[in-house]
Amino acid sequence: MEKKSLEEMVSARCYDEIAKQVKHYVGEESFEIIFPAIKKALEEGSAAAREEILISWLDVDSCRVCSHCGAIMEEGWYLDCCGYACSDECAMEIMEVPDMEHFRRYRIYKAEIDDWLENEGLGRKEEDLTQEEIEEIIDKVSDGLDACYTEWY
Repeated sequence: MEKKSLEEMVSARCYDEIAKQVKHYVGEESFEIIFPAIKKALEEGSAAAREEILISWLDVDSCRVCSHCGAIMEEGWYLDCCGYACSDECAMEIMEVPDMEHFRRYRIYKAEIDDWLENEGLGRKEEDLTQEEIEEIIDKVSDGLDACYTEWY
């Protein structure tokens, strides 16, 4: 992963929440001393270290850490089996899916769409569905998915 400053890695909202949580735990006076060390750890640390700092130590709700590349993210894939992914590519690597077709159709929503078509689709085929209709189906059945794309607030 290319070295970036924390400000380049996260949105202003996520950055503000990190700073707010540090202030909450260490107080205003100690913030100026401690925050640079935490920033450095988030910028240079491994994915596991970033996750430990953000989630376990600081209890930041608006950020997650990609389980594959270590990127700090506010939106991305929640993978029921194995963590978080910042992109389709990272999700495919984590889930060991061979290509995008398998990732999109099989692992994420193929079974749910097939089930919907069989039970409610009135004889329609998957290729007849618009992207909007597919997204509506996903929303209806998202509790049973192996993975879902989401935002954290």
